[in-house]
Amino acid sequence: MHWSRAAGSDGDHNIRQNNGIFASGAPTDGPIDFTKTFSAGTFAYQCDVHGPDMSGTVKVKPKISASPTGKPFTVAWANGSTDTGTAFDVRYKVGSGAYKTWKGDASALKGVFGKGGAPVNVQSGKTYIFQVRSQISNTAVSGWSPASSFKA
Repeated sequence: MHWSRAAGSDGDHNIRQNNGIFASGAPTDGPIDFTKTFSAGTFAYQCDVHGPDMSGTVKVKPKISASPTGKPFTVAWANGSTDTGTAFDVRYKVGSGAYKTWKGDASALKGVFGKGGAPVNVQSGKTYIFQVRSQISNTAVSGWSPASSFKA
């Protein structure tokens, strides 16, 4: 995602993620040319000068693919150019069940769910739902991503 100063914009502005994952720098009346490549999560941000009156949220779902072939499948929550997370918490639920932790503080960018029966043996016809949150440190953590689901 890219932010830049709108034509005719006056005064000092910046972009800061509410939990400290990213910031464009100190408020400035000069140009803003700021880009982030997002991992999965929910990232609320605002201008330090204008607060909630100048704010937004970026929501990124994890991606799920049916590879490798068979019942295990791949869940990806970041890529090599991601700059909004160095560790990731990944949780899942089966159908309408409760969320359970799959990965905590993971440095990997993706994983094969069900490989070798971990954390569960994937069963045909069941729906598996995933959410991810990204973190730079223990205090700079995104909100949980919107859910992505896969029917095995």
